[in-house]
Amino acid sequence: MISYRNIGVLDMRNATKEGIADIHELFNVGTIIVKDTLMASLSNIKQRNIGTLIVIPETLALDLVMHDGDFEIDSAFVDGLMGKNVLIMVNGNLKVSEEVGVEAFESFYRIIVNGRVEVPKFLKAAFALRSEVNGQVVYYDPGDILMDTPFMLDKDSLWSFSPKSVIRSEQLIALDPMPIEDIQKTFNQFKVGSLVTTQEMMQQLAPMVLDFHKVEKQIIPKGARYFQKLEITDANVSTLNTDYLYVEGKLVIKALSPESLHALDKLKGIICGKCHVAEAHLNWLESRLIKAGSVQVISDNMRENYSKLILDQAYMLESQNVTISNYGKLVFTEDVTPDALKEAIKRIDNYGKISCSEGLYAAVMGKIKQNYGVVKPDISAQNQSEQNQSSEVEDGEGWLHNHAVVANMGRVTF
Repeated sequence: MISYRNIGVLDMRNATKEGIADIHELFNVGTIIVKDTLMASLSNIKQRNIGTLIVIPETLALDLVMHDGDFEIDSAFVDGLMGKNVLIMVNGNLKVSEEVGVEAFESFYRIIVNGRVEVPKFLKAAFALRSEVNGQVVYYDPGDILMDTPFMLDKDSLWSFSPKSVIRSEQLIALDPMPIEDIQKTFNQFKVGSLVTTQEMMQQLAPMVLDFHKVEKQIIPKGARYFQKLEITDANVSTLNTDYLYVEGKLVIKALSPESLHALDKLKGIICGKCHVAEAHLNWLESRLIKAGSVQVISDNMRENYSKLILDQAYMLESQNVTISNYGKLVFTEDVTPDALKEAIKRIDNYGKISCSEGLYAAVMGKIKQNYGVVKPDISAQNQSEQNQSSEVEDGEGWLHNHAVVANMGRVTF
């Protein structure tokens, strides 16, 4: 007997009933591809955490294309298929070229994408009928220049693009004053979801922005400097010679020397998505803050996690009143006790995943003040078993038998 665990794609197109009968369980499988005649056999297998099940007709000859990273479906790719039926799986960004016609989709059995997709508008229906996307789908017009980041309209951009370019982006940022005649020489239109600009520039750009009345607008003071994110320290404070700051993401203001704080006296206003500020500078910030999604005071007991953070009992015993903002995966080990966690952790704001033992689950939930993620208790014995490369299965007569484990693979083909 064989167990398949932590498999990206389990390709069972060529599997037999005898081969499937030898499978003990399927656990944590992203995608299973199987013929319809084997569905009855597959249903007899123990299954947990199966993402996508693709059932294909027995008589269908299907080719599989898998790609990690950026992938483009263009005329050369379509011509190379020579009428074959193909399943396309992309873990990354997919662009469908405007040179691809609707008839090409007759060869695409299914398109599965985990990432961003760019598709010509005239293929919208054809793509929707054949696709499954976990991510953003952008439908563009032929000739559009697609930007996957906010587009900064400045003097440099005026000579970086061909005349009469059409820009499609989620956001247009236009802070530098420029004559509208110069802008119109390079750009014909902006197709955006939001606009960040000054009052003066907004009036000039309005005729050039598609569906201007529908676009979200953020008006900021003239002369502001734009940053996607910014951390102000003694080392860089002298470079921030401006009246206003606009930080789209997070602004961090760490403890500054009196000289550095004096260098920021010119700063009249701050607009930011969220702000983390040293407690000593909170009053200074409040006197200049125009708008912020949130403000959080920085202390020595604050931790931010963007990857994987494992906390054990030793950490709990050494810590007190810790505030954790989790954007990645936060794991509490099995040895952590509820009493130790209650003493060590003051607050948890969860935007990612939290894993803990069942016995610790209630204590963890009691510390969570904001939860936009997932909190899942794990059974330690089960977790240990899933890491083993062999295990035991009890048959109908009570005998124990060893079985093999195939685990942690991107693709397995029968």
